[in-house]
Amino acid sequence: MDELTPAQVEELRQDLLALKATLTAALEGPLEHREAEEHRLALTRQALAAIEAGEYGTCKRCEELIGYERLKARPEAAYCANCAGGHHR
Repeated sequence: MDELTPAQVEELRQDLLALKATLTAALEGPLEHREAEEHRLALTRQALAAIEAGEYGTCKRCEELIGYERLKARPEAAYCANCAGGHHR
């Protein structure tokens, strides 16, 4: 699997910032989904921190690269598709 290009990282960073704004706004709404939104917001913040640290796109479990397609679908993903079983996707 290829490493992410700087342009892809920037595109995904923008996706994460938009997701962060959406989730933050959603937390002001009804309580019914708040726990899931809080969890996803925490993952989003962790992903943004990983970008700043130069560690974004690497699976936390196996340390293999996470595919661009997976990150485009779930930019906050911390695990590759193979390791994602049992984790929130």
